[in-house]
Amino acid sequence: MRKINWEQKLSDEDIAWLRNAGFMSEEQLANHQAQFDAEVPDAETPEDTVTRSALDASSSASTPADTGDGPKQVDPTQADPQDAGPEDDYDSWSKADLEAEVGNRNAIPDTSDVEVVGTGANGNVTKADLIKGLRLWDADNPEDES
Repeated sequence: MRKINWEQKLSDEDIAWLRNAGFMSEEQLANHQAQFDAEVPDAETPEDTVTRSALDASSSASTPADTGDGPKQVDPTQADPQDAGPEDDYDSWSKADLEAEVGNRNAIPDTSDVEVVGTGANGNVTKADLIKGLRLWDADNPEDES
């Protein structure tokens, strides 16, 4: 809890704390500060980017404002742009090229190794295993992608 000296004018930090805590109204703050010939600084109110005017035609639109807070409304019939797929072309590479790339990445100093787990018959490494390992490495080492 903050300790406030009521025998002197309030500091800007005290006023901000009292406003946030809801202990005093603006009138009570002004009355206290008037006793010490001090003014109450204006409350900093963040710009409202969500509220829409009722006269604005877009206010009746069915698309809600996306503030970044809370759940996001999505259309399940549309593809999510974040699920657009990988930005690489590993699928078009040959297995030999993928194996060579794994070796190249493992030779880069100060990076993690490409981890490839064989899921084929008898634990053999498949092309899909190599692609998965390279994509995981890319995610862990974005600055070192070649």
